[in-house]
Order: sequence, then C-alpha cells, then structure tokens
Amino acid sequence: MDCEHCGAPVRDAGTFCSHCGGRRRTEQPAPAHLSATASERFDLAEKLPGYAKACQHKPVLSTAPVTGAWIAVVVSVVLLVGWVGACFYWQHLENEHYARRLVEYAEEVKQLPLREKEFNRKMGMSENPILRLPMLQPLEPTLGRFPMVMLQSMLPLFLLSAIAAVWWLVREQRFARAPIRHSLAVVVDERVSITGGKSRSTQYHASLHTRDGARSEYLCDGQLAGRIATPDIGVAFLKKDHLVDFVRLEV
Repeated sequence: MDCEHCGAPVRDAGTFCSHCGGRRRTEQPAPAHLSATASERFDLAEKLPGYAKACQHKPVLSTAPVTGAWIAVVVSVVLLVGWVGACFYWQHLENEHYARRLVEYAEEVKQLPLREKEFNRKMGMSENPILRLPMLQPLEPTLGRFPMVMLQSMLPLFLLSAIAAVWWLVREQRFARAPIRHSLAVVVDERVSITGGKSRSTQYHASLHTRDGARSEYLCDGQLAGRIATPDIGVAFLKKDHLVDFVRLEV
C-alpha cells in the first residue's frame, strides 16, 4: 500500500507514514452485520429470478400439536366421566348397604322379647325401625368413607386437567387458523433456550432483520433452526410469533 502524501510504499498498518510522517487515511471494513443488512443486498435479492418463486412457496405445517390437544381433551373428558361414574357407583353401594342393614334391623326388632316391646312402649320409644335406626347407626358397620373421600379429593385435579386441555386446544386452533405472511429478511441471530426443571424443554429462536430496519425474534422448530444461519437472506414465512419456514436466496 502506498502513502497518499508522498507515494512511498508503506507495509505496516500504522496511522502515520514512516517516510513523510503524514497521517494516512485508513478505511475500516464495514461490520459484518451492517453489510449483511444493507439495502443493496435486499435490492439484489429482489432482482433474483427465484425471488418470485420463493414468495409463492407454500409451507407444510405439522398437525401434531393440534392432534395432541384433541387427545388431551378426550382423555380429560373420559377421566371426568369416569370420576362421576365412580362416585355414583359408590353411592349406589352405600345405599344398598344401608337398605340391607335396615331390613336386618327390622327383623331383629320383630324378634325382641315381648317384655322389651312393652318396656319400649311405656318409655315412649317407637317400634318403627326406620325411626330407631339413627340410634343404631353408630354401632352399624359401614362401607367406609375413604374411597368417597379419595374420589372427592381428585375432583380438582380432573377439573384442572380438563381446563388445561381445553386451553391448549383453543390456543392450537387459533394458531392453526392464523394467516401466514412472508417477508424478505436477513437472519442476524440465533439462540437456544432451555425451560423447565427435570422435564426440560428446548426452544429455538431466530432474529430477523427486514428492509425497514425492524428486528424481531421468532420461535422456530429445531429442524428449521438447523437449516438457517447468520447472515442468510431469504423469504421468511411467519405465523404469529413463529418462523414456520425460510427460503434462502444466494446473495
């Protein structure tokens, strides 16, 4: 490289010329992220023959989340119906046990000695077994309240699971019905986030830069995250806050 003042060849990258001492004009290369998002690059991409075809691309979306949401709703409804049926069945068993003990007690009353019946009449005690049954209930064996208590304690769990399943289904249905929009953009950043404790969930994010200077981050699946890289330019297909597909252009 020659000096701009004296024309002498200068090999080092110093600020001043080693021959005449004049200040050299050093041109700093443009940063990678500025050159990648320059407006000229967007112009070149739009002039490519494959740009129009890329805009007409139809992304193929997976229906697995919506299917999973429907399965969750069906399972929650089945569990809730099973819980209601178990409660009614156990109550039916208790009613049968109560009626059986009532008949047994009525037979026992008939077999009481005559003197005890006379004593009961003198004391004003009714001989009707139905009226006397509450006096005998603490001594009577029952089926136990533990199963019914367990069934009642499971009701909040079933209700919460049903509400969560319905919320998941509504969210997936709204996402499925949302329109897909496309835009010419440059991939300027990628990152991975891990959420959850023992059951960790990995989410992939991609930051896109458009011609107007706007920069937004979108969620994407792992397969798409493996196909894009910084600083790819292409047609990004967006659906709400998700990047569902990306057609790269060679610029």
